Amino acid sequence: FLISALAVEKLRQLLNVRNPHEIYRIGDGDPIDFTILAQDEDGAGRLYDKIKMAVNRSDFFRPFLWGKPGSDSMQFITEADRHRNNVEPSIQVAAWACTTRAARGPSSYFLALDEFAHFRSATGASSDEVYEAATPATARFLRKEGGKEQLDSLIVTITSPWTKVGKSYELFKEGMADGKYASLFVYQCSTAEMAATEISPTYLRNKFKRDPIKWQAEHGGKFLESAGTFVPITN
Repeated sequence: FLISALAVEKLRQLLNVRNPHEIYRIGDGDPIDFTILAQDEDGAGRLYDKIKMAVNRSDFFRPFLWGKPGSDSMQFITEADRHRNNVEPSIQVAAWACTTRAARGPSSYFLALDEFAHFRSATGASSDEVYEAATPATARFLRKEGGKEQLDSLIVTITSPWTKVGKSYELFKEGMADGKYASLFVYQCSTAEMAATEISPTYLRNKFKRDPIKWQAEHGGKFLESAGTFVPITN
């Protein structure tokens, strides 16, 4: 829900600009992508369906939507696209599994990485490799304002934490470093805080009794020292 809400708001902001390509000094007709990567195809499909549902519910997007949304992507035209001789969409929203190479090329105005800490360890699909391959595509969206440059693209990573290794934990540490990284916002919360009215205390207690180590990561929002060395402190 969080990723879909952010994606739809960034899409609305972009479509409110008559000619984004001119603002960001990129070639006319060059694709501007909203790229969503998930742990697997099912996760990607669920995220895409949430975004598609929000787009279909809003009258705002109808004049910009190019054709009918597909099963894994949808396209939009800007006002500038609309007045060209050959009208072609220049904005695409698409969701993929993290094992795809699709994120390496696009110019991503919005990049979301869902369950980021659990991306597969196959070649090219670990969290570190995907992040290094996908994030350079967000660097093109610089806007000059008041003599300064403002980067308007957005990268969102959301995940259940695991061990204190990998890109997910590295970003978490940077975001918690007392404002040292001003452009990086980190929010950490437990399942009980995030879904207080949806998950019962009994369920959480039972999960904790069965596996207190895994519970700390899956439901407590805590990074573990390692998958096998976490020892709970007792009085």
